[in-house]
Amino acid sequence: MKIHYLSFEVVLSQYPRLTAEGFVDTDSPKFNASRELLESEGDRVKRVRQWIDKNLNPLLSYSAKINNSRTSYRIKTYAEQELGHIYNGVFIASMLCEGFLIGKESQNVSFNVSNKALRDIEE
Repeated sequence: MKIHYLSFEVVLSQYPRLTAEGFVDTDSPKFNASRELLESEGDRVKRVRQWIDKNLNPLLSYSAKINNSRTSYRIKTYAEQELGHIYNGVFIASMLCEGFLIGKESQNVSFNVSNKALRDIEE
């Protein structure tokens, strides 16, 4: 299975409910401000993508399952050790750009990331 990389602009277009806080309902009072904040984080997305490329591997079979053992919020804490504060939505967008799949759209999502890669970054 081939990884399909996406631009940040494509991710924003394909996931209209994605904000700096993660996926939220568009009728939320914070939606517009949080979406605008995410849209302004393009440079940060580039740096997070570099960290993801270096540290995480997707499960690459057609039957690959979403790994629910850790959510975006937890995984991003490992990237923050190297990069400083990262909005959860920036991390989610970066993972989507790098070709990872997500489970249910929610504030904290799970990805098709390998357990080995997760164990490696936790050491």
